[in-house]
Amino acid sequence: MLKSEHLRLALLLTVVLVIAVYASVPVQARSTTEALEFFLQEQRQAQRIPGLAFALVQDGEVRFTSAYGVDGYGNPLTTDTSFMLGSLSKSFTALAVMTLVEDQRLELDVPVQQYLPEFTLADQAAAAAITVRHLLNQVSGLSDSSAPAAATADLTDLQQVVASLHTATTTTAVGTEFAYFNHNYMLLGRLIEIVSGQTFADYLRDAVLTPLAMNNTTVSAAPADLSQTAPDLTPGHVTLFVFPLAQQEPLPYGAPAGGVISTAQDMARYLAFYTDPTPALVTPETITLMLTRRADLDSMYAMGWYEVDPQAVPRVIEHSGDVSTYHADMVFLPETNTAFVLLYNRNHLISTLTSFPELRQGVVSILTSNDARSGMLNTTNVGSVLGIIVVLSVLKDLSGILSARRWAQNQRRKPGVRLLAPSLDLVVPLVLLLLFPTLIGWLTGRLVTFATAFYLAPDLVGWLIIATILAVGRSLARMVAMVQVGRAREYAR
Repeated sequence: MLKSEHLRLALLLTVVLVIAVYASVPVQARSTTEALEFFLQEQRQAQRIPGLAFALVQDGEVRFTSAYGVDGYGNPLTTDTSFMLGSLSKSFTALAVMTLVEDQRLELDVPVQQYLPEFTLADQAAAAAITVRHLLNQVSGLSDSSAPAAATADLTDLQQVVASLHTATTTTAVGTEFAYFNHNYMLLGRLIEIVSGQTFADYLRDAVLTPLAMNNTTVSAAPADLSQTAPDLTPGHVTLFVFPLAQQEPLPYGAPAGGVISTAQDMARYLAFYTDPTPALVTPETITLMLTRRADLDSMYAMGWYEVDPQAVPRVIEHSGDVSTYHADMVFLPETNTAFVLLYNRNHLISTLTSFPELRQGVVSILTSNDARSGMLNTTNVGSVLGIIVVLSVLKDLSGILSARRWAQNQRRKPGVRLLAPSLDLVVPLVLLLLFPTLIGWLTGRLVTFATAFYLAPDLVGWLIIATILAVGRSLARMVAMVQVGRAREYAR
């Protein structure tokens, strides 16, 4: 049975989370622009985002851009400040692929092996069946769980990425089910290199970035080359409770799947192209294809874009992007031919799952009804509650160490059980620590390494590490105290 302290702690957390979900404050203003300004500035402070940039486009025209806060060096943010886009990069890769398709240099329904004979899997038949379209729609049958070595490898050379898949298996039949897998888009990046005869970065620049006048957008293959490929990029931030901490991006990402770096102004030009395909890099029909989920599959993925619920009103087509120090969201609203992007120079696991989606939905509400509800499920509230819980937990563990002798005197078990009981205190925090990456993987549907878990949630991982250390101390203190109490009783006899 849980101790009363644990029950009170759980009750406190439950009450706060319920309030966070249901309590909200309406945000209204005279115009859409005023509403956006008020909402974004309010949310930047509530979410403890050091820097937030925004761009809105409609019918091929840039309607509004803004930037709030500071960059990783404390300088005022502008709409020309660089941000890492994470998985928003996949739409760039998809667009680059489709330019090759329209040039008739690549075919969507041709097996990948026709262009990449070296591409193979443990299942040769499955490898031979995977087409370019399967990769774009993320229905190749491959997933993090079927290729764990490839999914967690620090591979920046696309040729090596192809080679890393030779032992991979498929979790589903090719072309039948959606599974988000970065290496699908890494393979597409290698296809671009083979077909175009250029590096992925060079082809993306020539075929997409330059024609769209995205002159401040670049591509990075790994954190190690950021100083050369993106010298203007400042550190992003990890989050410790409510405190953003500047941090150079430490984790690998891979250029075609997550390596594009851009600005709010450049992203405005990029999204304007989706609302009015000028210049004509691809046809409007191709844009529609890229934004449309597969109707014949139970899949929410299109080509570098999601449509989670096609019956939603309004329809929302979107994609988010994460590295450990930056987050980004882009949204296309087809009914009004409107699109926007949100760029954050901070990240945290809890924000990605809760407050960032709420912020994104708030912008959608303003654009569709000029009314957003600013909920309490934000970093200030959640981080504060988490901090209180951690402090209470640490104090409880310290109290357990200091009161070890009194605890030992109160035990009335058999000697063997008495020696086992303190060691059981160690099990819970240690198991939680070891399983934490698996838990994040379950929440996100991805394979997560311990390093990724640490940078996405340093406060949670730090708490578990401290809890484990204190549990060791408490167990040792109680075992020593039991021995001392036992000896005292022996002498008393």
